Amino acid sequence: MISDSCLESCSQSGRYHRVNCVHRLLDSLAVHRSLQRGERLTVAQGISVLKLSSMWQMDGLTEIVLQKLSNLASRRQAWIELLDLSTIHQLHSARALAIRKISRTFRGRGTDKVALGRRFGVKQWLEEGLREMVQREEPFTVEDDEMVGCKTMVKLYRLRERLHSGGCRNRRAGYADKDEAKVGVSEEFEKELNDMDGEIEIEEIDWPIPPPM
Repeated sequence: MISDSCLESCSQSGRYHRVNCVHRLLDSLAVHRSLQRGERLTVAQGISVLKLSSMWQMDGLTEIVLQKLSNLASRRQAWIELLDLSTIHQLHSARALAIRKISRTFRGRGTDKVALGRRFGVKQWLEEGLREMVQREEPFTVEDDEMVGCKTMVKLYRLRERLHSGGCRNRRAGYADKDEAKVGVSEEFEKELNDMDGEIEIEEIDWPIPPPM
């Protein structure tokens, strides 16, 4: 239910803000009816309702939308879209959900984690991606350079060379182990990592089933 303070806030605002409040409310009611009919929720619809429920502190609606979003088809691009919009609008619960979902889709050689970690400010992705790139046995590629940038590639080449020539435990195998890679990345990328805010620990979460509204 919409609080009196919310209605009062809308009434005291200018005409534009009153109209905007009404439009958001109508959009949310339409989405709510769709949810009651069991229809699927799009990312854009979810973000629209979460903006409203966050502004008006409608916790029950927030839980419903987050649960529906968590059941989206496992299309990676949909989760990236959710992460993008939730970051822009500072919707922390939706951002946390998107980060957890995307974290289960990473495959391969670390470049994807580095690129997305920087784009969305997820420190854990950036750190893990850089360590995975240092530990890779195969050579770097042009695609790696395009994804993470020339400066990063120079640092990674330098770090690899330092670890391998400095007597790392797996020098004969041609790569550094996990601990060596972690220390090396922390030193080589210290400023960038320190400048990034800490992020949530990435772990699975089960959203509670909210009561019917």
